Amino acid sequence: MLRNEKIKKRKSPKRIRIGPQPLELKPTHHNISLNQLFDQLKAERTAAQGASRLTEKSR
Repeated sequence: MLRNEKIKKRKSPKRIRIGPQPLELKPTHHNISLNQLFDQLKAERTAAQGASRLTEKSR
């Protein structure tokens, strides 16, 4: 091999940057963080569980 010859290196695969994807949320939820959405969902679940307990007691 001559000194002037360059060693061919394997090209690494090109990195592709993927932009943020919209979550397709309701318009009221666009400016809310995911933590706030999770807290709201948790509150709705506990409220629904409380409502189902009330209907069971009335039977």
